[in-house]
Amino acid sequence: MDRFFHPKKILLFGASSNPRKGGHHVLKNINQYAQNNEIIEFYIIHPSADIIEGVQCFRNIADIRSEKTIFDLAIIVVPINVVMDTVRQC
Repeated sequence: MDRFFHPKKILLFGASSNPRKGGHHVLKNINQYAQNNEIIEFYIIHPSADIIEGVQCFRNIADIRSEKTIFDLAIIVVPINVVMDTVRQC
């Protein structure tokens, strides 16, 4: 449970630059958490954005170039119709 409560590597699916969307609020909370804790790596998976709120985005998990990357936490804030595909990616 330590990885859940004190993650070092986080994936976020569904980040948004639109302040009206939940993905925007989650992103802001992660950024605030990162400033107060020791997050080593934070990745955004987004199908079309390159950067959101100063964080580089990747199209999918396979685009993150690290051979032995194990993520502690994946946060999924996407429309219901793509949740299962997102879970399968993880």
